[in-house]
Amino acid sequence: VDTTQPHGSQKNPYVIANTSDWEVFAKMVGPTTSDRGSGKYFALGADIDFTGITFRTIPVFAGKFYGIGHKLSNINCSTWQYWNGSSWVAIGNTTSAGFGLFCKIDSAAITDLIVQDYNFTSMPNTAALDQYWANYQGGLVGITFGNSNILNCHLQGKINGGTTSYNTYGWSGGLVGLLYNGLSSGTPPPDI
Repeated sequence: VDTTQPHGSQKNPYVIANTSDWEVFAKMVGPTTSDRGSGKYFALGADIDFTGITFRTIPVFAGKFYGIGHKLSNINCSTWQYWNGSSWVAIGNTTSAGFGLFCKIDSAAITDLIVQDYNFTSMPNTAALDQYWANYQGGLVGITFGNSNILNCHLQGKINGGTTSYNTYGWSGGLVGLLYNGLSSGTPPPDI
């Protein structure tokens, strides 16, 4: 880390080393008024165990996240909330339609991350914008957009979408729920 460089730059990334740091990260990129991490770099500085901790998902991410081979473990998420700039609020039914560690990524990169023993349940039903959109659940990412890259990430866990769907649609993937890059139909859902 080169502290002479701007914080959040590639040579001086934001370091996430414990559950409190993760919550700061979730607050930083949560509000619709934030830049969602665009142009910023984040690095996992240690393994983080979320046992007994309320996990905060990342609603939309557009930065670079380097796991550096570290592990996020024991993630139980049944309360889908995001930081609106002043408090944690329910994602509700107007989300990006994606649910995962990162609900939606847009021209982002996530590399060298291990996610162990995650359990995602109780995703809310979202309002689809048209016949093509539904709920997509992924262990790492719900929906990818833009020129996003996921490299050398390893996951082990469970997703229970239950009755989470819009009409008859609702899909889950171990790594990504929906890879939107290259689809030619439908309208991308809005940010939270």
